[in-house]
Amino acid sequence: MHQGGHGRRLMNTMENSCPDVVLLAGWLEGTLSPQDRSRMSSHLAACDE
Repeated sequence: MHQGGHGRRLMNTMENSCPDVVLLAGWLEGTLSPQDRSRMSSHLAACDE
C-alpha cells in the first residue's frame, strides 16, 4: 500500500483546518496508513464544514 507521505501532511493539515483534496482522495482510495485513516474518519465525523 502506497502512503505517499500523507502522514505528516495529514497531521499538519488536521491541526489547522480541513484536509485538502489530496488527503481526501487518499482516504477514499484507502492509501492512508491506518492511523491517518482513523484521524481522517474522526475529522469527517466531527467537521461542520
